Amino acid sequence: MKGKTALVIALVAALIVIVVLVTVLATRRSGDQQTIDEARAAQQKAEDDLAASQQKVTDLEQKAADLKRQLRQYKTATPTPTPTPTATTTGVYTPPKGGTEWNAIVAAVKNKIHWTTKDLTVKKLKVQDGWAYGVYQQVDPADPANVYESFSAVCRNTAGVWKCVWAVGGADATDIEDQTGMTIPQYLQKKYPQAPATIFK
Repeated sequence: MKGKTALVIALVAALIVIVVLVTVLATRRSGDQQTIDEARAAQQKAEDDLAASQQKVTDLEQKAADLKRQLRQYKTATPTPTPTPTATTTGVYTPPKGGTEWNAIVAAVKNKIHWTTKDLTVKKLKVQDGWAYGVYQQVDPADPANVYESFSAVCRNTAGVWKCVWAVGGADATDIEDQTGMTIPQYLQKKYPQAPATIFK
């Protein structure tokens, strides 16, 4: 009887050991599987991040290529020339200094006052619809210390040619102002009503 009891106890103990071993092995497998799953998830995240980074790089490269193409187009584009005002231009304007129209008007004024071989300083010049009004000052390069009084002049463009029709300054201009009670621009606006009033402003 004692022998059978001992055998039963031994079998029970062995069974308990087997159960414990099975439990330990199962726990280890469960832990190993969780670790594998976590590693796979981390790998997938890394692959997704890499793909996203590669896409960003591709987008940046595309933007850089677009910017280079736009820069090349900008460099090779023909600039739109700024139109040079002409006698038929609508609206008052001042011709570009040293331009064809500017020089033609100045030459007409110099011819009017017999100053063709000397210089003029242009203090004011307004042009509109074939009329020009300006304020000038004579300059003699041979006698730079001599300061001349300013004078006003009106020019007219006829058939593409500028001609000075009126030029007065100094004491003569003062006499006109005293006699008429008007400034020179006001006097000229009345004298030449066909000229745009805006050039005398």
